[in-house]
Amino acid sequence: MYYCTEPIPDCNNVATLENDYFAFNRTEQDCRLDRVLYISGRIYLSVALFNGVMVILTTGAYIYFATTGKANNTLQKRSVTGTTLGAVGHFVFSMLVLITPATNDPVGCELTSWGIYVGFYTWIFAFFIRAYRLRMLFRLNRLKVKYLRMTNSERETCINDRDYRWYLENHNNAKRSLVKPYILYLFGLAIILCIYITIEVKGGCSAMRAVITIIFYFSFFAVILVPFLMYYLKDNCDANGIRAEIRIVSLIGIPMFIVYMMFLLVVDPRRLLYGHFRRIVFMPVNWLLFLTALAHFFSVVIPLICYLPIRNQYWLKVRNWIGHHCRLQRRPTLVSTSFKPELTIESLERCMLDPELMQQLQDLAIRDFSSENMLFYERYLELEYQLNQEFSTRNRWINTYVKKKPGLDLLSTPVPQKMYPQFIQFYETFIQEDATSQVNISYRARNAVDTVFEYVYSHYRIAVEKNKECITVLTLGTFETTRIEVLWNIFGSVYPKLVSMYE
Repeated sequence: MYYCTEPIPDCNNVATLENDYFAFNRTEQDCRLDRVLYISGRIYLSVALFNGVMVILTTGAYIYFATTGKANNTLQKRSVTGTTLGAVGHFVFSMLVLITPATNDPVGCELTSWGIYVGFYTWIFAFFIRAYRLRMLFRLNRLKVKYLRMTNSERETCINDRDYRWYLENHNNAKRSLVKPYILYLFGLAIILCIYITIEVKGGCSAMRAVITIIFYFSFFAVILVPFLMYYLKDNCDANGIRAEIRIVSLIGIPMFIVYMMFLLVVDPRRLLYGHFRRIVFMPVNWLLFLTALAHFFSVVIPLICYLPIRNQYWLKVRNWIGHHCRLQRRPTLVSTSFKPELTIESLERCMLDPELMQQLQDLAIRDFSSENMLFYERYLELEYQLNQEFSTRNRWINTYVKKKPGLDLLSTPVPQKMYPQFIQFYETFIQEDATSQVNISYRARNAVDTVFEYVYSHYRIAVEKNKECITVLTLGTFETTRIEVLWNIFGSVYPKLVSMYE
């Protein structure tokens, strides 16, 4: 029988008491206890179904908006796979624990045990996976900015540098490196399954075993994993709130674990003493279920609420309130500047010309794992400056006789052949397919630049070999569409954070 489907007994009915209880040496108190258990079984089953639907809907929405939304959205930066794994752990743990009171004792014991063995383990491991990803991507973006700003000769002096060698090994194989913690997770899960399946087959289900396991899991999480992760991430800026989320969950989790132990040892001590599964209305493990639900709210629901592009005034008030009171990141220190950034594209272009604001935007881009956009724009401005200097030097004799500057349009003026290597390096670094720091632009923009450089490659190399001048088709305007798209990428990702800092 299952408690959620058993008919609710009428304990005021004499016939029911005599036929179903007194005849089997059971008392009226047993009838009233069964009535409470059957009602609570129905309630727990309803809560389990509601919980399952909400977890699936919120996680599904998170995955949808992170994978099909704009490229630089904050959901994707928080790790889609790692966050989903944590949600799966919460789903398995919470569903099995909530369904337990709706079943009978043998089935309930198995459900709670496996919810702890697999679900709680998965939920804990997801924090490590997300921390590993944060540390690796932050380090990779920080080193990318450092080394791409160097000249070739400067990079040659760093060839034996430990950081540089790590960067060379990982900048083209980041996805492969990010798979490592998932392999470790599956290895640990395989060990858990082998151990507990063998024990369950031989000795059956044991509530004591489940209790010991969850105490071990949480003790490892609070005493070892959280301090390790906080030290592991101590030098990592936390633009997406992962480090703060770990801190908040651990601080809330410790009191909840203490309450769990009090319910286990004080409120219901017979459960631990006899070491078997005993049916109760409110199970102590529910306190840890509240913890995983709260963690799901912080890692999935709040970021989703802050991202959804709903323009209703009431929704915006709720979203702004949550963003203000549940902000999980520490703001960088403001730089002193007379110019206050505003949320306009013209203001962003002006910020790009301010070295201090440019540096602050790059710091935010490193935290947001989108440093290639800022590097592209920095390098583009350098090429524009160098090109302007080249033409200014070439036309200096004209300025001797002409008082005003010559009207020179850099976007349409052909690039001197001696500057081709710099433009080719710029193209191969940021635009070419599979470039080391490829920016996210439309196919139309990339294809237009590719077409120009196909001609440049074929004619420029021939001209160099024959020591001749090639027909010039390359101009700064070749990159204009790309520049505008990258500028809008910055405007849609890190620039609003800079504006909010100054507000």
